[in-house]
Amino acid sequence: MTPEQIKLIDKDINLVRATKISELLNKYIDIYKLPENSVAPFIANVMHESGSFSIKTENMNYTTPARLVEIWKTRFTLNPTKEPNKKDANLYVRNPKKLANLVYANRMGNIQVDDGYTFRGGGFAQITGRDSYTLFTAYVNRRDLTQKNINEVSALVQMQDDWAMDSALWFFVEFKKLVGVTDFITIVKRWNGGTIGLADRKNKYIKALEILS
Repeated sequence: MTPEQIKLIDKDINLVRATKISELLNKYIDIYKLPENSVAPFIANVMHESGSFSIKTENMNYTTPARLVEIWKTRFTLNPTKEPNKKDANLYVRNPKKLANLVYANRMGNIQVDDGYTFRGGGFAQITGRDSYTLFTAYVNRRDLTQKNINEVSALVQMQDDWAMDSALWFFVEFKKLVGVTDFITIVKRWNGGTIGLADRKNKYIKALEILS
């Protein structure tokens, strides 16, 4: 893909950023041998998940307790006296580490104290959890003949564009096995477990199809 094509999908991406993303897309589309008919659905979903390649780390820094309750209705409350089975949302505002370690504890392979925060959503596909990061680390170590550990890889995925893109293609091709899936709604559901953000994903998909045809 060219920088100009990326900007046609999202005009708010500046040319410098589009150029960098274009280089990484082309590099990893080639490495993962992503077929042409999978490029548009990949682009549409990864752009939605990453805010058009502007987000590499899940933002767990909530500034209001009301927003926490809105996102995690079953976990938080504004009135712990009336709902003692839920956590007081006020205690988790502006505390991303504490929040991540609570909401992701004992899930997705997270077993250690800080796993929720260490393995929060990362990369342009927002891979999440110790299990996913373990699989990606093993894949990269086999492919590149390296001996990186999972904590090192999680930090790289969450901070560096190259690793953020690498993990996104791995997520689509190797982890979710979406190559060859032709129904866009099925791809969305298998990507995130539902249809969150479907309108934006479909809009980007239509644009991607148009410019790549």
